[in-house]
Amino acid sequence: MKATNKTQRRQLIQAGLGAAVLLAAPAYVRAQALSRPNIIIARPLTVLNHAAAVDAALRMDAFKAEGLNVTVSNFRSWSEVTQLTMSERGVFGLGANTVIRAVMGQNAPVRQIAMVSTLLPYNFWSRPGSGIDKFSDLKGKRIQTVRPGETLDLVWNELLTDAGVALTDVVRVEGFDGFGALASNTVDAANMNDSLFGRARQQGFKKLIDYNDWRKSKGMKNGAANLGWSTGTATLENHPDTVRAFLRAMVKATLRMRQDKAFTMEVMTAAPYRMDAKTAEESWELHRGHWMMRMDASRGDFEFDIEKAAKGMNVPLNQVPREKLVAADPIRTVLNELGVNFG
Repeated sequence: MKATNKTQRRQLIQAGLGAAVLLAAPAYVRAQALSRPNIIIARPLTVLNHAAAVDAALRMDAFKAEGLNVTVSNFRSWSEVTQLTMSERGVFGLGANTVIRAVMGQNAPVRQIAMVSTLLPYNFWSRPGSGIDKFSDLKGKRIQTVRPGETLDLVWNELLTDAGVALTDVVRVEGFDGFGALASNTVDAANMNDSLFGRARQQGFKKLIDYNDWRKSKGMKNGAANLGWSTGTATLENHPDTVRAFLRAMVKATLRMRQDKAFTMEVMTAAPYRMDAKTAEESWELHRGHWMMRMDASRGDFEFDIEKAAKGMNVPLNQVPREKLVAADPIRTVLNELGVNFG
């Protein structure tokens, strides 16, 4: 990943802001105005319930209450989010693995500041009529995956190998829309987020493996999932109050989602999730004990991504510069300030 020049950065911002929503907020809300009240929240188009607290924060005006004027910008890929995060001040981007690759590959000025869930977003389904009931049935079949070396592809390889199937035994189809690929008969098996589980059942899709359950059966520690928020070092250094304001809003929204079922149902049945009531309720039951905001290496936070990135980049795990990847102080400060401890 190469750093963009000023022209490229403008193009990247303009491309993302095509789908942006500007949320006006008063410039002065807290006792002291923020050093940078205008921020961009950048995320990929992929809908992930694991990171739904950002939509909860928008719905409950948590950012406004912190004195933040927020622009939400959606991008086609995770790498675009990281590019913007590391090149522009006041950007908070959703991701994880791409941050590690950027730092390790180009010493990019970006740091992970918080993780958002203790669940990993990998659930593998097959389409009806495919003859696939388990992973060992995937020989000679088409799977929806991503580029070699990226996390989803590494997870596929891990599960296939455990089932006695090599990646060379399947047909790889790269893409991001697992549901669409299955529904259109483009692939025989794909990973899907649980926001689509209701529609998947209606289509007769069959769940093969929940990666979280598989890891648990192998005695592996999940820790915090491979999703979290990052920002640039210039934002961390020059606008620490803005960083803390963003994190405070996210912590408060996360707590409300864990505690307020009716509110969370409103979030999950609205855009971008658009779940039916039954699926939204199932999602709340699944996620409410896993939504969190923290960055604590002692609990395994970020370690899953570090391990997968090291493997994908063919770098020994002990050579990964963890001190360059994470800025843990802002979320630690906010949690202490609010008296919150996400277990």
